[in-house]
Amino acid sequence: MYILISAFMIFLLIIPSPSKAMDMVFKVEGELVSSTCSVSSGSEETFVEMGEVSSKNFFNQEASDFVKFTINLEDCGLGVENVYVLYMGMSEPKNPNLVALNEVPDSAKNIALGLYNKDKTIIPIWGMSSAYKVNHDERINSLDFYARYHKIGSPVEPGYAEADATFVLAYD
Repeated sequence: MYILISAFMIFLLIIPSPSKAMDMVFKVEGELVSSTCSVSSGSEETFVEMGEVSSKNFFNQEASDFVKFTINLEDCGLGVENVYVLYMGMSEPKNPNLVALNEVPDSAKNIALGLYNKDKTIIPIWGMSSAYKVNHDERINSLDFYARYHKIGSPVEPGYAEADATFVLAYD
C-alpha cells in the first residue's frame, strides 16, 4: 500500500498543472548603418616592390630594411570605428610568424617575409594587425604597413624572393 501511494504522489507531481498564458507585445527600434569599408582600386591586389637586397647583408644582420606599403579604404560606413587586417598565407615552418617564400625555380634560400604594423611591430601570419582608426572626415583612409625579409637559416642564398599573402578586413 505504501508503494502504491508513493507512486500515486509521483504521478501527481508529473502531471502539469494548468497555467495561464499572457500575450505580450514589445517594440524594437534601431537603425542599420554600413559597417564596412570598400578597398580602393589599386589596393585590392597590392604589389610590394622589395627591391634588390644583397644576400651578403645577412652576414651581419637578421633582417632587411623595412619597405612601406599602403592599403587604401574608402566609403567607410558610420558604424566603423576601427579596421583590422588579417593576413593569411603559407607560414614559414622555421618561424610561423613569417610568410614562407613561394617555391619557384631559382628562388632565394633561408629567407622569409615579415609583415608589420604602422609602428613596425610584427603581424604574425594568420594574426590580426593593430587597430587603424577610421577618420570619417576623410574620403580615403590609408592603412600603412611594412614588409621586410628575415634570415631563417644560414647561409642566405641569392635568388628570386616571392611570397603571397591575402588580407581580410575586420571592423569594430
